[in-house]
Amino acid sequence: MAIDTPTVIDLQWNCDWVSLGATLHWPHPVRGVVVFAHGSGSSRFSPRNRLVAQGLHGGGLATILTDLLTPQKPWPTSSAIAGVLTSPS
Repeated sequence: MAIDTPTVIDLQWNCDWVSLGATLHWPHPVRGVVVFAHGSGSSRFSPRNRLVAQGLHGGGLATILTDLLTPQKPWPTSSAIAGVLTSPS
């Protein structure tokens, strides 16, 4: 029996000292899985990323949209990195 309603689950990846958020979207039937790994400047909540994922769902592809950064540990800004690289020892 075919299921028309996709399965959508919010997940937490627990890796040692950090917990990363993710969203699994599983259409029925599914033909494959695409993983989006979001870093600096993007997230799994981005309207653009969700639109791309939605297009893949139409083709029977499941998606996992996951964030690689936590809200508590943001990626350093380019000016912070430049300051570290140019600081005298």
